Amino acid sequence: MVEKTTEAGQLSWRLPSYAAIIEIIIVIPIAISHPDTMFFVGIFLVIPALLVASIVLIVLFVRSVLGLGRVHSLSILATVAILWVIPTSLIFYERKHPAWRWGRRCAA
Repeated sequence: MVEKTTEAGQLSWRLPSYAAIIEIIIVIPIAISHPDTMFFVGIFLVIPALLVASIVLIVLFVRSVLGLGRVHSLSILATVAILWVIPTSLIFYERKHPAWRWGRRCAA
């Protein structure tokens, strides 16, 4: 049986990649939905989930910096950045272009 392992200095992009894929699958349907639905789901689901995930990742980051964790600290920081950049960019896009909702015009 052949076992694949990463070297100690090699960065693994598995965690940030999985986080980005899962977040895109969750956030894009929310962004396409009605603005009121997007607001309430964002307030009561997305923001608490991001806060919990960020706290867990910060704890993992501290453990990896202290040498107790198995995950590379740079991949943890990349994951935190991905978790916050995708929803934040969608919010700023929506604020800048309120009349356009992903290719269709809203009746205002």
